[in-house]
Amino acid sequence: MARALRFGDDPIPMPATVAGVPATLQVIAVDVQESLDEPKVWYASTTWSPKSISGDPGQQRARTMTVSISRYRNITDPADNEYVDPNTTVGGHPARFGGQNGFESLTVYDVNGANVTIDDSALLPTGGTRALFPAVTLVAEPANWHTHLHR
Repeated sequence: MARALRFGDDPIPMPATVAGVPATLQVIAVDVQESLDEPKVWYASTTWSPKSISGDPGQQRARTMTVSISRYRNITDPADNEYVDPNTTVGGHPARFGGQNGFESLTVYDVNGANVTIDDSALLPTGGTRALFPAVTLVAEPANWHTHLHR
């Protein structure tokens, strides 16, 4: 239960930084979640979109690129949405890559205890998700990271 609520523009601690995002993109959303039921289950993402001349939020959300980080869990049940189903490797880690027509999704599993997912709706060049992955720098011991909501 929350004891207090404060609004502000403080920086939000994230489990990773991402270098190499094209200068034509701007951050439009940050999402940080932590489970109250399962210890150390968390999710954090940053979403970018092309800089909009009109400032219309609808246009900004039409095409996005999102980098998501979550704690790795070795799930062996295919019915679970966290099920690891790699079809390639990236940087020596099992990974799942898919997409067509410039729309790509890449999930790299168990990068020092975290999953890294990059979803791109044709804002990066072909193969851009694979090219961006090395530019994602995780915090030390990402499996032990917790959100700023954790007290």
